[in-house]
Amino acid sequence: MAQHENVKIYRFKISNTQLYDEMVDFSHTNQFLDKHELKEKYEEWLEFPHISKMISEERQLLHRHEYDLIKNDINQKIFKSIKYYHIKNLVESRKMKDCEKDKPQVSSSQAEKKTNIKFSRDLLEKVKEELDAAEDLKPSVCCANFMEKNDELLKEEKRLFEENQQNADGDFDTRFKKMFKNQWYMKFKKGC
Repeated sequence: MAQHENVKIYRFKISNTQLYDEMVDFSHTNQFLDKHELKEKYEEWLEFPHISKMISEERQLLHRHEYDLIKNDINQKIFKSIKYYHIKNLVESRKMKDCEKDKPQVSSSQAEKKTNIKFSRDLLEKVKEELDAAEDLKPSVCCANFMEKNDELLKEEKRLFEENQQNADGDFDTRFKKMFKNQWYMKFKKGC
């Protein structure tokens, strides 16, 4: 697979692992602060030389890939990621651990098993063919085009999904769109 150096970025994701680790550390350290204190600590954190350098490098990378930095301020995106993703996950993780302590032990044979939806090989191959033909389209547009062109195949997949619905998590359209966008990401972004 060829590397796509000039592929436009539509979704914000930190590419610098050191910066990501610093965000996680910041989240752990400040997870119990109220929103005003958290914002103050975040503003101070941004001023640390190594943090501001990494954010500047990330901003340059996003700019090279035509990410809309005017509409999507990177400092706000990082703050939202810390507050609504990292800290929220820490809180949820604590709640889950507390629930597990209080929960009676259930054997695996007693537990109701759920599985994720599995897509047919034909559908996955069609998605890959569509992505091979696609050039510089937003993933959502590419997915909508695919759904329009492959209506019959999707109806059959959906019928199979509905037959096994009791064993699947989520609705078909949502799961399909997520799979399609993941395939798009793996084709165009992996290795960038």
